[in-house]
Amino acid sequence: MTGLGYAIVGMALGIFMAASHDHGQMVTHAHIMLVGFVVSFIYGFCHKLWLNNSTSKLAVAQYYVHQVGTLFIVMGLFLLYGKFVPLEKNRSVAGSFIHRRLDRDGAHESAVHKGYESVVTSYEDASAQYC
Repeated sequence: MTGLGYAIVGMALGIFMAASHDHGQMVTHAHIMLVGFVVSFIYGFCHKLWLNNSTSKLAVAQYYVHQVGTLFIVMGLFLLYGKFVPLEKNRSVAGSFIHRRLDRDGAHESAVHKGYESVVTSYEDASAQYC
């Protein structure tokens, strides 16, 4: 039933975009339809056909994790492509948590710095070779 709800919301957004000739939310529409409708439908189909106990704790956890993740993705994309929030402000809660954790441990800064150094070195090597 949740997949049907996502399908209705996705189709409504698609109809709105077609009527207004503003396709700025096309990415949001695609994610609502694929992550919301198709994946929810596949989960329900698999649970109905192959799993005997679809009310197990694992199945319930899978359902809620998927729904929360889908809502965060859809809200983030809607805010980003609707130009309500700039890209720098539009980070997921999990992404912010991981980023803060890496900053606290000092691993993020060193990994980014090493990655930057390798890109610069590769670019300088390539430039020297072709120039």
